[in-house]
Amino acid sequence: MTSISKFFFVASITYLLLGLAAQTANVFDVWLGFNPLTYTAVAATQQLLLTGWLTQAALALIYNCWLTRISYQTGLVVFVLFNLGLPLVIMGQPGLTIFGATWLGVLAALGAIFQLLAGVIFARQVWTQLKNYK
Repeated sequence: MTSISKFFFVASITYLLLGLAAQTANVFDVWLGFNPLTYTAVAATQQLLLTGWLTQAALALIYNCWLTRISYQTGLVVFVLFNLGLPLVIMGQPGLTIFGATWLGVLAALGAIFQLLAGVIFARQVWTQLKNYK
């Protein structure tokens, strides 16, 4: 397993555990005493599980099986941008709902831009690999 794929795999497992813990907390909050703000955390839970767990697990597999010739530095840039952006989006989304358009909105937008940049760099890596594939 390449070192970049290990990074993505460890992050994937971490986000899986965080997502399951957040989901459990949401369910217990609804069950024990309905709090209308509970549903604001659903988007964060979805980000934890879908973007954090599944996407990073897929990236780990892709980097390990297919993008093995990608330089360590460019793979690390994708990892860092992705994992800087994800917590910012996760913290910003419920904050926007609860507090309105405050500085949390800036954090969420910045996180989304980081994730977009990671996606563009990753897509370029894949495209380059496809062009060189024979």
